[in-house]
Amino acid sequence: IAIGEIHPRVAAVGEQVQVVKAQTAQVVNRLEEIKTRVQQVESRVDTQSSGQMAVQGHDVIVGSNEQVQALQTALYETESQNQQLRTRVAELESHMGIVMPYMLWMEECLTVLEKRLPGPPPGPQ
Repeated sequence: IAIGEIHPRVAAVGEQVQVVKAQTAQVVNRLEEIKTRVQQVESRVDTQSSGQMAVQGHDVIVGSNEQVQALQTALYETESQNQQLRTRVAELESHMGIVMPYMLWMEECLTVLEKRLPGPPPGPQ
């Protein structure tokens, strides 16, 4: 990886982390909505005396519970991806912390060498 490529990659991973955070928030909000709906349906089923309504309500609850489980799985996967991205960002930042001092040192050495060379300094011709 070239030195000039590290900063854009860190920025890109940072943007990906933000996207994953936003997606995670959306999944959490959707889970809360479904949880509320399940509670409302359970409440309605509990207050109904009709056996048929109880069966229909039970089907809705089962379907909603399956949706909740699917969303929880998606949330877990999103959080896992988020953690992987955070780890990658930390690794890249660590590399930047190592590479930047060497790059500055190399620039200083290059400046010293350029001053020692005879003739005009290089530049646009």
